Amino acid sequence: MLVCCGLTTLVGLVIAGGCVACALAVAAPGSAACDGSGPPACDTLVMHAEGLFYLCWGWAWAIVATRVYLLLRDRQRDSPRSDAAVVHFFFFDLNVRRATRFRLLHVANVLAPAALCTYGPFLIIYVFVYSTSRGLDTTEVYSRNRVGLIYHCGVLSCHTLTYYLALNVPSQQSYAAARGKRLR
Repeated sequence: MLVCCGLTTLVGLVIAGGCVACALAVAAPGSAACDGSGPPACDTLVMHAEGLFYLCWGWAWAIVATRVYLLLRDRQRDSPRSDAAVVHFFFFDLNVRRATRFRLLHVANVLAPAALCTYGPFLIIYVFVYSTSRGLDTTEVYSRNRVGLIYHCGVLSCHTLTYYLALNVPSQQSYAAARGKRLR
């Protein structure tokens, strides 16, 4: 996880630096410097850095989803056998059966990375690979299919499910304290 965080930070700095370099170096459209031969080098650097960022984001989500799954499994096994449970759902609480609560949390834990990988940031990678492998203009495919809108829906879905999980999944510290154990 530390490698993912470090690499993501480094890639984020490359993206920010590339954006600043592009803003300072790129001439206005229609000027003599814009000959239509392709995107500027700084834009290409940022594009590849964003692809690497999305891969790091997906890998981090795979790690987090696995850890949340294991925590939910342990919490479900060790929780009191009462039939009632509370699910915190944004601004209100729902009273559900204990088994239903854990099923909902497991579903959210699967759907968050699924949204990320199907119609979130990985969609950008799919569009790039699809376009370049067929010799199509990536920007044209991206714009014509409204990929940006779909991408933002994927990101919002992922963040909404993450928020829902954060409201309902106990932290490792509170879980360890409830079981009377110390974290290593």
